[in-house]
Amino acid sequence: MPLHALTSLQYWIDWLKLEYGSSAFISHVLFPGTLLLVVLVLAILMSFQDRKKKVPSKVNIPLQALLTVLTPTCSIWPKFYRALVNHAHASEAKTIKLPLAKLFEDISRGNIEFRDLRNDLPDLLCGNLRAYAWSICLEVEVSFQVAILRWLSLSDLSSIKVSNPPYSVIGYS
Repeated sequence: MPLHALTSLQYWIDWLKLEYGSSAFISHVLFPGTLLLVVLVLAILMSFQDRKKKVPSKVNIPLQALLTVLTPTCSIWPKFYRALVNHAHASEAKTIKLPLAKLFEDISRGNIEFRDLRNDLPDLLCGNLRAYAWSICLEVEVSFQVAILRWLSLSDLSSIKVSNPPYSVIGYS
């Protein structure tokens, strides 16, 4: 600020002090002006804060994709799913892989549930489920694969009889 502007500002402040007295100057001029300044600064800061909230974060997009399929039964996501989303966000594949065993466990315990079971489950099982340009698929762990093979081998497959096969291996050309 130029020196003459400061001196003229000081002149007006001194004149107001003389006119109203020091205590009246503080209570009638300085305090309302300071209060108005504080209110304006807070309003400006709050408007910038609102703008930041309106812009969606790219970190939240995989979470939004998962939220279109699954929903937590309490107010926050379990830690496992937050870590799963963070891992998916760090990868370039845009794929959220849901471990089948953990999904079964959390659904049976009531930690999560499907939003639209009829529409989403068939797509999830077929590997065609997409939300917000993210693919959501099941990841069948090796332990589940072994358990399924064990179950199939121990089941009574001998009771299934195939009569008249359409071709024999030897006679097929």
